[in-house]
Amino acid sequence: MRFRFDLHQLNIFCAVVELQSFSRAARKLYLSQPTVSDHVKNLEESLGTELLDRRERKVRPTRAGLVLYEYARKILALSRESEGALAELLKPLQGEIQIGSSPYLGEYVLPEKIAEFQKVHPEVKISLKIAKVKEIIKQLEAGKLQLGAVGQKVDHPRLKTRLFFEDRIILAAPAGHPLSRRKIVSFPMLRETRIILREEGSQTRQTVERLLAGKFKSYQANEIFKNTIEIGSCSAVKEAMRKGLGIAFLPEYSIQEELQSGDFQVLNLAGTPIPRSSYLVYSSAFAESPLGKALISYLSPKKV
Repeated sequence: MRFRFDLHQLNIFCAVVELQSFSRAARKLYLSQPTVSDHVKNLEESLGTELLDRRERKVRPTRAGLVLYEYARKILALSRESEGALAELLKPLQGEIQIGSSPYLGEYVLPEKIAEFQKVHPEVKISLKIAKVKEIIKQLEAGKLQLGAVGQKVDHPRLKTRLFFEDRIILAAPAGHPLSRRKIVSFPMLRETRIILREEGSQTRQTVERLLAGKFKSYQANEIFKNTIEIGSCSAVKEAMRKGLGIAFLPEYSIQEELQSGDFQVLNLAGTPIPRSSYLVYSSAFAESPLGKALISYLSPKKV
């Protein structure tokens, strides 16, 4: 019997084994959890055996899974080694890049991506600045930033926009919240519930307000809801939820671990989840430079 291995599948499988979780592996690899599950399932079907024991809370490899994992690590290591050897034949990328990012992308998405890019290109120095969209555009125009990562598509005559990251906004509640026991949550129920909202002007807030404006005429948070709290970051919103201060609309990617652990629960509200896309913004000159071309390509979504 001959087996053919796909490096992408092996990489996903190793991530699941090492992190003992499909959701954490998905977060590390910037894939959806169903995509990770499908790749592992396809690998198991191609080998004709189960590789992972899913019965416990933590995913663990079977006997066959352990054997494959040990060889997969060697195969992936050799693959990276060959890439490194070839890269040494080429001139290494050098230079400095200043990136401006919205708070959510700068806190949850970009740091790991930047770290991985710098492992491949250690002579590249990258600085990350958290700012609002208007400030990022202003800094790009002035040449103080080379790249922006924002939660909305930018229409600017001298700047280019490219898809960066796709996510969904969901309504979540802490475990034990009265609404967490409801199979379906209606909009009238939200009137009697404390809502934790992101600050005005944030992309998450704007996306949620478009949904609520369609359900409540002349939508105003302070008038519609019994009690609201405004908080300026996803991390602070999550901390407020843990302390029982209310429910919140949050990007799904930012609470994968809490959903996996059962600390938070997704509420079934009509109109959610809400798809949301984030974008890279940059000048043509940066896109045409070797460093800019490499970074933009690296940060762009990969076809699975």
